[in-house]
Amino acid sequence: MKFIVSLFLFIALMAIIGSGSDKKQVPGQAQHQAQFQPKPSFMDDVNQKVISDAEEEYQIANRSGNATDRCVHAGMVAAAYIQAHDQSGYQRWKMRQDSDCQR
Repeated sequence: MKFIVSLFLFIALMAIIGSGSDKKQVPGQAQHQAQFQPKPSFMDDVNQKVISDAEEEYQIANRSGNATDRCVHAGMVAAAYIQAHDQSGYQRWKMRQDSDCQR
C-alpha cells in the first residue's frame, strides 16, 4: 500500500511540474489558432504515446489483475491525460478510477 501512495505522489508531482505553462492569451489569438492548426509537436506525439501506453497497461490490468491493479492503472491513465492538458480525457478516466477504486 505504501508503494501505491508513493506512486500516486510521484505522478501528482510530475503532473504539477509538467503543467508549468505561463502562456498568456493575446487578443485574437484564439481565433487565429482555430484557423491555423499546426502539425503536432514532438511533445504532442510524446503525450499521445504516454496516453496510449497507459491505456494499454490499464487493459492488461483489467483483464489479468485485481481491483487494486485496475484502480492504480486508471489513476495512471488519468494522470497521463492531465499531463497532456486533455480535460475531457482526464474527466473520463477520473470517473473510471473512482468506479474501479470503489469495487
